[in-house]
Amino acid sequence: MNEEPTSIVARHHMINVDVEPSGAISTRKMTILVSVSLLMAVGFIFFIGCVAVIMMPDTFTDWLQREPWK
Repeated sequence: MNEEPTSIVARHHMINVDVEPSGAISTRKMTILVSVSLLMAVGFIFFIGCVAVIMMPDTFTDWLQREPWK
């Protein structure tokens, strides 16, 4: 049987303890999680852009400077 308890019984005093429902994520933790995820995504995109510029052949940059689409 994997039933969740319907109530909690504390047999000792608990000082400075925050009790949250099982599986709940606080607003502060969610804000930190989203911020770190966005920061990592921006860093990854920046890294990929830098690698692309470094690996870009000179002939491609020359082609871009000539603007053949005009």
